[in-house]
Amino acid sequence: MNLTLRWFSFARLARIMLLILVAGWLSGCANSGQVYGLGAIGQKVEGDANTVSVWNVWSAGDALPLATLHCRKYGKSAFFEKSSGITAYLICEK
Repeated sequence: MNLTLRWFSFARLARIMLLILVAGWLSGCANSGQVYGLGAIGQKVEGDANTVSVWNVWSAGDALPLATLHCRKYGKSAFFEKSSGITAYLICEK
């Protein structure tokens, strides 16, 4: 195999890998549970009618939109209670 053919194969493989990488990166943007525009790991919302926790947020303000959607299912509003690390804890009240 000559050098030109090896370079062509490597360049083609590199383009394919780049395409796969970009497609994966862009698919992270399509996550509707995502607070931040770009990110491979979205937020995780757990709770019940009285409390909600939002994992993987930088601040309580970032958690509020997701917590509000959760509490709205029960006809309530979300209010900040505390945060610990990258998890915000909110309460659902009328």
